[in-house]
Formats: sequence, structure tokens, C-alpha cells
Amino acid sequence: MTRNLPARTRVRALVLGAAVVATASALTVPALTSANAASGAKWTVISSGNVGNTIDTPSIAKFVNQGLAELGPKLGPILWQFMGTKAFDAEDFGAFLKLLPSSVDGVPLRHAIDPRHEGFRNPAFLALAEEAVVAIVFADAADHPQFADRTADFVYVRGHGPGGRY
Repeated sequence: MTRNLPARTRVRALVLGAAVVATASALTVPALTSANAASGAKWTVISSGNVGNTIDTPSIAKFVNQGLAELGPKLGPILWQFMGTKAFDAEDFGAFLKLLPSSVDGVPLRHAIDPRHEGFRNPAFLALAEEAVVAIVFADAADHPQFADRTADFVYVRGHGPGGRY
């Protein structure tokens, strides 16, 4: 059921799991791109699985080229979740940021980082994210570090619910 919400409470991004994007071109892109057209809502795409210890160009290229461009102007930020065991390393994280494409098939891409290790509480992390214009997720989960720093031209807030899990 659709409700008309006051403008200040309208959803501006919806979550679309990466597994759905892989099949979106065949099954759901027309429905996704027309969904919430009047509200201006966009689809947020979550990277497939948590980002682990190995991040390379072929993996990122495979992910972003799996049909994301078909969402066109309805494509919102790509959420890159880092594993809770993935500690911050400035050189490694800087290399990861350089791998993130700014567009795919002419569609601009925006990125958000969801770090889950306390080691990311580091001024160098914030500086690298700001330099790359990548948002840092503010998550309300008790077991994730919280960041209220604005490092991009948008803010990504993730509500995990009362039990801490979505």
C-alpha cells in the first residue's frame, strides 16, 4: 500500500540487493526504474558480500558492469560493506578508493563505505574518503563504529532496527 508522506519524511533511496541487480536486466528493470518515479527515490545497490581482504580491479569491474547502468537516473549510491575483520590500512584503503569508477556506461556512480572495524576510527580514513568524495555510512548498529563525518555530497544513514539487524 502506498501512502503519501510529508515531504520531509519521504524516502530518497531504496535498497536493492546485489543479487537482484544481477538478474535485473531480464526481470525487473522496468518495474524498478518506474517505481517511485514521482518521489524521485533512487535504488541503493549493496556490493555483493562484505569487502574482504582481496579487492581488485576485475572484481569491482564485474560488480559494476552487471547491469547497474540499466537503472539509469534511478541508480543511487553503491554501498561497499567492509568485513568486521577488515582493519584500516591507509595504503590498502587508498588503493581501493582509486579502483572505484566514477561512471558505468555513462551513468554516474556514487559510493558509500560501511566500515565495521574500530581501526577505521582514524583521521587518515576520513581524509581519504573526503578526498575521493565517498560517503561514510552512519549505521545505528551497536557493533559497528559510528561516523558522523560528511565526506561526500550526500549522507548515507543505515538503520539496523531495534535488534541491531535490519
